[in-house]
Amino acid sequence: MKKLKTLFLVAFLLSVCALCFAACNKPKSLPQIAAPENIRKEDNFIVWNGVDGAAGYTVEIDGTTYPLTETRFDLSIITDPADYIIRIKTNGDGVTFTDSDWVSRNYRYEIGSFTFRPIDGNSAYEVSGVLSLKDGKAKIPSKYKNLPVVAIGEKAFFNNRELTSVELPDSITVIKDGAFQACTALKSVNLPKNLTELGESAFYLTALTSVTIPDKITELPKGVFGFCQSLESVVFPEGLTNIGQSAFAGCKNLKTAVLPEGLQSVGERAFLSCANYEPNLPAGIREIVDMAFSGTAIKTFTLPRNITIVPYFTNCIQLTEIILHEGVTEIRSFRNTAIKSIDIPDGVTEIPKSAFADCASLREVRLPQNLKIINDGAFMNCTALEAIAFPETLTSFSYAEPVPFGMKSTEKGAFKGCTKLKKFNIVDTVNYVGRETFSDTAWYNEQPDGAVYYGRVFYKYKGIAPENTELTIREGTIAVAPEACCERNSIGITIKNNITKVNFPESLTIIYDHAFSSCRLTELILSHNVTTIGIRTFGNVYGKIVLSPKLQTIGDGALDVTKEFQEASGEIFIPKSVKYIGIRNFSNVNFLNRLVFEDPTGWYWDCNAYTDYYTLNHELEFLHSYNGTPIAVPKDVVAGSIMATKLFCRIPSASGGPDHYPMLKKQ
Repeated sequence: MKKLKTLFLVAFLLSVCALCFAACNKPKSLPQIAAPENIRKEDNFIVWNGVDGAAGYTVEIDGTTYPLTETRFDLSIITDPADYIIRIKTNGDGVTFTDSDWVSRNYRYEIGSFTFRPIDGNSAYEVSGVLSLKDGKAKIPSKYKNLPVVAIGEKAFFNNRELTSVELPDSITVIKDGAFQACTALKSVNLPKNLTELGESAFYLTALTSVTIPDKITELPKGVFGFCQSLESVVFPEGLTNIGQSAFAGCKNLKTAVLPEGLQSVGERAFLSCANYEPNLPAGIREIVDMAFSGTAIKTFTLPRNITIVPYFTNCIQLTEIILHEGVTEIRSFRNTAIKSIDIPDGVTEIPKSAFADCASLREVRLPQNLKIINDGAFMNCTALEAIAFPETLTSFSYAEPVPFGMKSTEKGAFKGCTKLKKFNIVDTVNYVGRETFSDTAWYNEQPDGAVYYGRVFYKYKGIAPENTELTIREGTIAVAPEACCERNSIGITIKNNITKVNFPESLTIIYDHAFSSCRLTELILSHNVTTIGIRTFGNVYGKIVLSPKLQTIGDGALDVTKEFQEASGEIFIPKSVKYIGIRNFSNVNFLNRLVFEDPTGWYWDCNAYTDYYTLNHELEFLHSYNGTPIAVPKDVVAGSIMATKLFCRIPSASGGPDHYPMLKKQ
């Protein structure tokens, strides 16, 4: 029993010793390091005063912690506008100090530079405008009030001259029309991977230097990157099918932009004046609209098989080779290019205006066998062209639409300025040769003075006619060309020549505009088969006038009578075949004794669709009030009434528009 008590006492003493030992070795607790003080916002940072002995700092936002060594935190990490609780503590070293308590600060993140508009049934937002930018940089948030920001609004940043860069979140799917238009300092923008739509002129007239178009974009709209003159490179997505009108027009420094194989259409003026850009043309492309590549650095051009209308390639000064396929039906223009030869497919029936003008290196041309018309200026100033073969189907050279009375034609000759052109064939089917078709060609310069003909067309009276020249147009001539016997001074005013009489052949059917407007004719007697006389065809007529019994059209100002005409007869007889009279013919009404209509029925006034009190049909009533054929219109009635104003003078527009002239037409 005594032994048992002794053992119990020993065990108790050992336990007490163990507890005492453990108590003696327990570590002492460390003091907390001081918490951050003077927490404040400076620019885009939260800053605080440094704490002595700090091993660092920790910032917590929305459960995410950010270890720091500096006494500031960059707030740009916050992109979604909302109210935040920012917690900051000082980190102890674990030897001298333990961590401080958290210090909390409320922080409201607002987008002061942007305005937002709810869209899509209030389920999302678009950035609809910008108020100001301090540093030229814009960073668009992905959310606003916990909803996604999916669009940049129409003209959101329009004409902001301070904007230099834009950072767009992947939530953006649409950039609307003119969003960044005329932001002339904008050099950098990322187009988000989820972008599906770019608006018209979205980046027009900006300073972007490179652009990568996201994969979800299939069409580029009108003017989207137009006149971005610093733009050097563009990366297109493989799925791009359409490049719109003027999309890259005026991007003069563009060098790299490989068109994808799936591209279907390139719009009008899409790459106009991209002088450093040499485009590739995918074989499967189906449409190249006019002037899409005019003014580019393209060197060779092979027309894709799917295209039958050849677009404009004007001012492509490095273009030397053109290959067209047999399916071509129409061409536009290769003006001012360096091409040396051209084989035009037989499906083309008309060479358009200025199609190959100013192609100074062009030496060989094969015209299509079904060609009918070579329009004005088509080969103008092709100074290397020496010979050309015209097909037997050809009917017209240098045709230009008639211009209103008193205005000078702007027509430029099809071969004007082809100084070496000497050899070509005569085609009898040609019935129209424009006024300057062969001006300054070797062929024309070698012609003797006098009447010059191309086949059955009286083309030009060359040189100065002797005084009182009586011109006899050779038999077989079917047409007189515009201004065939018309001389003009240096400013384009018609001056008189020495031709006083013209003998017309029975084969003649048409006399074109201004053909004899410089002449002082002692009489005008048209041959029986003439059907048309054009605008201002004849100058002053000093003797009798006899019109063709088959005449149908009398152009504006075609007949200009004089006092001598009045003394000789003073009468004009209008055959019943006439269907149209340009009313300026009788402007010198005081020299007209009688105007006789063989058939007075069916006439009506056409006053260019103007409606004013001058267009009342007094003349119709006047003409219809006489019975019988022929009808004589007495001078004293015509000259002394409102009908004289209506018949022979210009009509002021009651609406303030341009003055105009009425004309008589027959039903």
